[in-house]
Amino acid sequence: MLTTAPTAVAASPSRRFLLLAFTVGWAPWLAGAAGAGAWHHTIANLLLLGAPLVLAASVLLLVRAAGDRAAAREYLRSIVDPGRAGFGLLAAALLAMPALAAAAAVLGAWSGGMPLPGGGLLSPALPAAGAAATLKTLGLAIVLGPLLEEMAWRGYALPRLQERHGALPGALLAAGAHAAWHLPLFFLPGTAQHELGLLTPQFWRFLVDIVALGLIAAAFYGTNRRSTLAAILLHAGYNSAGVLLLLSEAAMWWRTGADLVLALLAVMVIRRRPPGAALHLRRRVEERS
Repeated sequence: MLTTAPTAVAASPSRRFLLLAFTVGWAPWLAGAAGAGAWHHTIANLLLLGAPLVLAASVLLLVRAAGDRAAAREYLRSIVDPGRAGFGLLAAALLAMPALAAAAAVLGAWSGGMPLPGGGLLSPALPAAGAAATLKTLGLAIVLGPLLEEMAWRGYALPRLQERHGALPGALLAAGAHAAWHLPLFFLPGTAQHELGLLTPQFWRFLVDIVALGLIAAAFYGTNRRSTLAAILLHAGYNSAGVLLLLSEAAMWWRTGADLVLALLAVMVIRRRPPGAALHLRRRVEERS
């Protein structure tokens, strides 16, 4: 009995997190979708940001409620400590996805027989939108979105799911749940997901991309001393490429193909080197037993 009870206790935070993510974590987006067209644009923007904010706040409450100060310090250090991965690997995490997207843009132009526009790879959409809209887009997509989401999905959920299900199944569950968490955005007018349409090829491509990104982030997290910061920068780089680069439809498919190749490499890394966070949690369970 002493050997099974601690394992059940250790597994329960992952279930609590997923319950919160798909209830209160969805609430702002569902409210935005339900009142589409009726909300003032300021309220609509707050609701858009509300879901990742609620998600991150829920994680902080779960960490605090656990009452383990050492684990809480470990969690916060994983977010802010650049020394875990080193500046070289952090730079690689930040720049890998934009470099991949730039190559996809070139391949998209080549495969479509169309030259790149005169402005090169940079998208003209942001300058045309105006300074305020540009700052909002950059702030949400490149700074707040990756920070708040990765605090939850890689920083908190990933190690706990891996402790319960194993390194690779846990990483797949975290990545799949993260992708599913975005579903309300397809019903929220004004979002990029809403423009993709529901159950279209682009809809499925988006979900595949998020799962692939989650696996790549899990590999960066697990092989860099549980660095949530590495996952945040990888996610920021991925989003920045989508916002700043001019990607044709063909380029988007090339990008998805490249994402899948990297995800397969990430799977190999995760299988060969289980993330230290899972081992850390297992040691804590053994100590309590």
